[in-house]
Amino acid sequence: MTDQGPIAAPSPAAPRRLETARMVLSAPAPGDADEVAALLGDRRVGRWLGGTLDPLAARLALERWSAHWTAHAFGLWIARDRTTGGLAGRGGLSMTVVDGRAEVEVGWAIAAERWGEGLATELGAAALEVADGALALRGVVSFTLPDNGRSRRVMEKLGLRAQLAIDHRGLPHVLYRRPAPGSR
Repeated sequence: MTDQGPIAAPSPAAPRRLETARMVLSAPAPGDADEVAALLGDRRVGRWLGGTLDPLAARLALERWSAHWTAHAFGLWIARDRTTGGLAGRGGLSMTVVDGRAEVEVGWAIAAERWGEGLATELGAAALEVADGALALRGVVSFTLPDNGRSRRVMEKLGLRAQLAIDHRGLPHVLYRRPAPGSR
């Protein structure tokens, strides 16, 4: 104990930068705005996210992601190809509310040109390793539109199990849940 009181243990935090086999994941930065706007403005990607965003809305989303990192010490990463440095997508962990209950969601959005390469699974697996390890979370959720077969397959590969139908942002979704390690 010091004159200022007991020394608090540091809060768990996710790494702001992480490398996977094919990607470099980093916390969002203002310099990512144009590429994020292109990703979130792509109709193919927006189809699964409830719609596309114009550049201003995408910039505001990027600011929210940065604020989430500040508030929670984890969040969505910007995913870049390790070889080219090009934007591969975004994903990671974020706070959400499901049926009035605070949850941590694992999610991703991959650039349409990169679909089918397994990047969503790689990104989701990295996020779950952080959830289980550094953050010691007691389970996570993920959800998608009922007809998004690709994301549903990724969720199943990651060990999440379909739970129930929910309404999220005015659209029907299927909720998947991954129990805490040791309770599976």
